[in-house]
Amino acid sequence: MHNTRKNRAKFTTTYTDEDGMYTTWVCGSRKQKQKGEPCMAKEIPDKILKACCAEVLGLAEFDDEVFAERIERIDVPDGGILVFHFYGGTEVTKEWESSAKKDCWTDEYKDRQREWVRSYMAKGEGRFSPLTTRIRCGCCGGSCRRQVQGTSDGKIAYWRCSGSGATNCGIKGIREPELMEIAADLMDLPEFDGDAFREQVDHITMVKSGLLEFTFADGHTEEAEYSTKRKGKPWSEEQRAKFKESIKGSYTPERRKAMSEHMKQVRRERYWNSKGKSKQSQQP
Repeated sequence: MHNTRKNRAKFTTTYTDEDGMYTTWVCGSRKQKQKGEPCMAKEIPDKILKACCAEVLGLAEFDDEVFAERIERIDVPDGGILVFHFYGGTEVTKEWESSAKKDCWTDEYKDRQREWVRSYMAKGEGRFSPLTTRIRCGCCGGSCRRQVQGTSDGKIAYWRCSGSGATNCGIKGIREPELMEIAADLMDLPEFDGDAFREQVDHITMVKSGLLEFTFADGHTEEAEYSTKRKGKPWSEEQRAKFKESIKGSYTPERRKAMSEHMKQVRRERYWNSKGKSKQSQQP
């Protein structure tokens, strides 16, 4: 089915006409909202379809009359594939690919996106914070990412090396509240301020577990230590008592006996294994 709509994406005009209209061909099942699985065939821009037709027909540009005389129909078996059926039984398969996304990334659009990202991150909205893009790993050179996880005190954000899984740098992360407290202290502020941080601090390097290096905008650096110990809410006496009772209840006489037999077997195996190694070492 023929589909025409106004192009709202002002940053790209690859497949629009002079009036700013975007014309495409789409499977009728989409527009008619038929029941069942939706059709997976891609929406084909009219300009691409006409270019493919001209190429298959050996023309410099699309011609309505030549197309009507020679092409019986076009099948779309899958996304990005066109099968041209000529009168007389000949078939020609043609693949196509839209370049709209690639064409839209002009230098002007890239600059606009960069400015938006910087502004968005600086506000600390969503998953971003004023610290985003400012923390690096001194071991592998990768950037550090913000991760939120649940604790006994609720959800809390950590900063960890994003490449630790691949490079095994082993640097332990730091809690965001602690990092902000350290940053505020180095900037001589009573509490952390996102705008002041992004203005004064160029970046932070996690040198190793427990050690940070702040590089300021004026070029000077300062080091600060942070705790790598796991922080958790201490157990109450009630929780401790409940845990002890659960342990006692799990060690039934039958389980104790089974564990005892298992340990005897392990000791016997260790003994005979050590004897066997001793004999092998004495052989010439």
